[in-house]
Amino acid sequence: MPITSEGVPYTISEHGLPVGLAMPPGWSPRPTPTPEAINGHICRLEAWDPSKHSQQLFESLHTGSVADQERRWTYLPEGPFTNAERLSQSISARAKSMHVMVVIPKFTETAQGTASFARVDQNSGTVEVSWVTLSPSLAGTAAATETFYLMLEHAFGLGYRRVEWKTDSLNAPSRRAALRLGFRFDGLWRKAVVYRGRSRDTAWYGMSDDEWQGGVRDAIAAWLDDANFDVNGQQKTRLADVMSHVRTKLDGLAEAN
Repeated sequence: MPITSEGVPYTISEHGLPVGLAMPPGWSPRPTPTPEAINGHICRLEAWDPSKHSQQLFESLHTGSVADQERRWTYLPEGPFTNAERLSQSISARAKSMHVMVVIPKFTETAQGTASFARVDQNSGTVEVSWVTLSPSLAGTAAATETFYLMLEHAFGLGYRRVEWKTDSLNAPSRRAALRLGFRFDGLWRKAVVYRGRSRDTAWYGMSDDEWQGGVRDAIAAWLDDANFDVNGQQKTRLADVMSHVRTKLDGLAEAN
């Protein structure tokens, strides 16, 4: 029977030392998450195709005043961009080290944002959802929530054990989004990055396969269900409230074990 310390299960080695649990029989490195498309109810994700997505993304991500655009890109290493070609060059460079997905909401049928599978560790079964850019039309919508649901479902469906989310510690909207989606705050890396000529402390968040299967998945799916929205498209129940109950349940189970 596993022992737990601070909710983390472990066992005792033959040398009398606490060690992590052995991996289950048959464990093997996970497949790389490189889908060509992931279809949802209100949006779909398509693998980055510069010939198809560049102009649409440039237009959707560069609306509003110059100040609005600069504010939108504050917590990313690059942007805003002067034209579609420069945006395309930036995303294509990024796509060499991560799998970039483009978000196509069904209410526009045009590219309105990006999110990527990054820092893939197939041997350990961990992957990060990274480089999130959402247009003003997409941010704060159910389609944005479904975007992350689809990425989490894909990663955990491939057998990944952990999905990560990290952000500038001062990026309050990103930190709220992580908690709303069911990620757990894992800690702060001080002075982790220098970008745009300034220092960044990085806030780390993570979600395990146990948490996904233990309530997070069902909570997001229930929130996305048509029954949770009135005739005007307004939510009846906030996902943050539902997730708070899920977190309490998961924490209780960890303590009980």
